Amino acid sequence: MTDLFNFRDLAGLPTTCERKIKPGKLFRTGNISHVSEPTVEKLTSSLDIKTYVDFRTEQEIKAFGRPDFLIKQGVQWVNLHIDTDDPMFKVSRKPSVAEWAKLYTRLFEENLKDWVQFLNLILESKNALLYGCVLGKDRTGIATSFLLTTLDVHDEHIESDYALTTESMEHRFIDRLNSFWDNSDLTKDEHFQHYLSAHPETIRNFVDTIRKRDDEIYRLLTSAGWTLEKREALKNKILE
Repeated sequence: MTDLFNFRDLAGLPTTCERKIKPGKLFRTGNISHVSEPTVEKLTSSLDIKTYVDFRTEQEIKAFGRPDFLIKQGVQWVNLHIDTDDPMFKVSRKPSVAEWAKLYTRLFEENLKDWVQFLNLILESKNALLYGCVLGKDRTGIATSFLLTTLDVHDEHIESDYALTTESMEHRFIDRLNSFWDNSDLTKDEHFQHYLSAHPETIRNFVDTIRKRDDEIYRLLTSAGWTLEKREALKNKILE
């Protein structure tokens, strides 16, 4: 399945309670709209993926395409449409790790109901679930860190999973990313460093910020329909 972009199973990530994520339950990805029919066949048959949660906006779906092959195979396509167009973030031409973490925090807070819906979809799914955005980095990174924190996965593994995106883009997909810097006044290296690299410190700062506001975030999650009972049910479903 070499045409899959920034794709991986979250299997085996360990938690603080000495449990691990079951294999073949949760898969993260970048844009999947243009994968081949044989790849889709493997995703739906071999991996048993029946739900695809898509964080792309309507504009991005028009630009990058619908996952029609998945739909034809009977996969449920759920659009949550998380918009990353953030005026505060646009100010910086070369955003720092701190600025990325602040963006993630704003996107998390502004779309809390969508992140809760994401967890509910995992909880309700009877088969494997796939989720992602355009690159599988930012919205997918927020979703993954929220999910892994909910499952009590060790922080070091939350960071290392996020960092795998840099390796995936740099060594496997760099030739597909030319459009990101072709029309930019930044060099290829600058663009890769400031926009496409998944620095572990970004997700660490984001998670730390959310944790420092634990009581407030818990109240917001509860008001959005996420309960301790659902959290325990999710753990029992996803963890070995």
